[in-house]
Amino acid sequence: MARSRCAIPDPPKVSVVDEFSIEKGHKYAKLVIDSKEKEMLYLHRGKSKEDFRPFFKEHDSSWYKGIEAFAMDQNAQYAKVVREELPEALVVADYFHMLKNYTSDVLDKVRLRTARSYLKAGDRASYERWKASKRLLSKRIMREDE
Repeated sequence: MARSRCAIPDPPKVSVVDEFSIEKGHKYAKLVIDSKEKEMLYLHRGKSKEDFRPFFKEHDSSWYKGIEAFAMDQNAQYAKVVREELPEALVVADYFHMLKNYTSDVLDKVRLRTARSYLKAGDRASYERWKASKRLLSKRIMREDE
């Protein structure tokens, strides 16, 4: 039986790569999409940089010349592969991961420090409110950004 192949997609200007969990978090896969067309360009099992590298061998080298930027989480290994394979392309952190990192690195620390200050002052009710406010504060940031 002959294998059929999908039509070769048009080269994207901006690609996005991210990994996701399969099989209850024990295995991972990575997905590369065209950010404008939302078209899948590559899907591969694994999350190492060596599992990402074959994406750059899927098409003729001229196909990759049009990629101006690659958006991703702040995965240094993926960024390294992009810089090696496409030295002219920009590597940018995607908005979702930037916001997630901001929330965990900055907002959570300030929120918890504020909560502890209320606890030290003996205000248990304010402490509990600040401790439980993570989701509320995150929603507020998202709403103001729209």
